[in-house]
Amino acid sequence: MSTELPALDPVLAASIAALPARLVQRATKLLAQRPEWQVSSSGESTLVVIGKATVTVSSPQDVSCDCLLAPECAHRAAVISASPVAESVAEVAADHTVAAEVAVSDSDAYLNESQCSAMEFAISTVAAVVSIGLGELTVAERTRLMQAVHLARNAGLHRLAGALTAMYGTPSSDTLRDAALAVHELQRAHREGSVTAHEIGVARRAFTVTTGLRLHGVCCEPVLTGSGYAGVVTTLVDDEGRTYSVNTVRPGAADDVPTAYQTPAGLGDLLATHAQLGRGQLLLTSATVSAEGRLGTGRSVRASMSSKPAEPPRLPEGISDVTGTVNGVRPQGDTAALVVTTESGSIRSFTPTAAATELGALRLLRVVAARPGTTVRLRVRAGEILALTLPDSEEPDSEEGLFPGLDQPPASSGRAVLADSGEAAEAMYAAITPDEILGRWALRAATAGRRLVRRSIGAIDDDVRWLGEHGSPHRAELLSRLREVGYSQSASDAEFATAWLAVALAGSLQ
Repeated sequence: MSTELPALDPVLAASIAALPARLVQRATKLLAQRPEWQVSSSGESTLVVIGKATVTVSSPQDVSCDCLLAPECAHRAAVISASPVAESVAEVAADHTVAAEVAVSDSDAYLNESQCSAMEFAISTVAAVVSIGLGELTVAERTRLMQAVHLARNAGLHRLAGALTAMYGTPSSDTLRDAALAVHELQRAHREGSVTAHEIGVARRAFTVTTGLRLHGVCCEPVLTGSGYAGVVTTLVDDEGRTYSVNTVRPGAADDVPTAYQTPAGLGDLLATHAQLGRGQLLLTSATVSAEGRLGTGRSVRASMSSKPAEPPRLPEGISDVTGTVNGVRPQGDTAALVVTTESGSIRSFTPTAAATELGALRLLRVVAARPGTTVRLRVRAGEILALTLPDSEEPDSEEGLFPGLDQPPASSGRAVLADSGEAAEAMYAAITPDEILGRWALRAATAGRRLVRRSIGAIDDDVRWLGEHGSPHRAELLSRLREVGYSQSASDAEFATAWLAVALAGSLQ
């Protein structure tokens, strides 16, 4: 098993930003070749062989290359961009306690000059990410994110720094929403002269879990971005409903996702894979956990697993289980939807995530749709299928559930049934909540950016019309605004980011 890239100080982003555009583009191409890199340890250093060049990481602030163009070379830039962001010294706590909130006096109701500079840089950076889409980020955009983290940390904007770090490490609709909200509230408070400890935040600290922490697997999700990152993120939950995650996401391609899914996740000496963590019960007696719930990996972790899979006592906010009978499948945009009749009698449809679709999840839907009338249990978020269980199936392990895009479907016993596109579609619409519609568009736009909105005008108009006709004029206005700004050639990235944030916040209330 190859050595992982070490976490680096975000201050190194400045050296990438100073490179000519052609070298940054070259670094992006090298980043796409990440599976071919040879990474190994040599004493206290990490060696990364890229072609004929060797990049040496001696410390979080020291990255060198032996090529003739170093240090202004694409090899060094690619390694820096591929590495995770290190916690700052000020953000690491000696124990699990979290620092008290920073007091803000009346005289501090406005940001100082360095804080304003950090905020303005973060505004433009987050706006660019929303416009481009998380699935299309290149070395240039990731470099700006690293710079934004560095500036926010130096300026003492702890909430903003933490949100940006989370988005850099685990790019998702949720982390993008949190970063956009943090910068939006900070900007508004500064403009109104009402900056408080809420906007400034507290230092994001890693802490050591000294007592037993029991976690339950919720789901595993494939990660596959257009900018060359691939892997798996596993979501877990404790008995109180707090969410935790562990991820193996590195530069790579679709072929690397199954490997990440079926190899140990790196929790100390525990050899459990993501596939096992997503279904099992985990006991941590010593581990590091970030403020956002990310589990640290490494040899210091002490963990064990229950021998039998167990359902979580409660699910994280925004995730729910839906049980019903299979009606069939129907086309929906660039993917397909599984149509089911729920226990309450309503007809609803659910789609796989974009990454799961690209990894062959539609085959799973077709196999399930070949069994009309079969009972199915879906674990869903914002109308997307995270896990699928066939309680009545005779297939081995069917009770443990299948993760679309990661697990192979059971053997098919027939042809997929096409759900009726008339009455079924109308009944499905009636069962969808207004917030769920906004949540879907927020998720799609976060992944594919502004271009997704521009090529989906008709579908957005249909949803705007439906929202207006079903007692949700405010939500219809929010979605219409996203369509208007997304389609406009004159609207700025910042305007689009604001419109997207409004939709994302409303969609997260479901």
